[in-house]
Amino acid sequence: MDLTTAILDSVSVGVIVLDRNEVVHVWNEFMAVHSGVAARDAIGKNVFDVVPDLPRAWMRHKLQ
Repeated sequence: MDLTTAILDSVSVGVIVLDRNEVVHVWNEFMAVHSGVAARDAIGKNVFDVVPDLPRAWMRHKLQ
């Protein structure tokens, strides 16, 4: 585990990093614990496939 991952996994807040295509690149331990989705199952996938109940219009507005 690198230092950045260790730091992101130690904070008490969810951290997700997406690219412009809404693909997950970072999914920290807080997100894994609170969503029930492990990082290995989220990283590399579209966030809406990982969290199908996520309101698309709301999320896309927040991403802009």
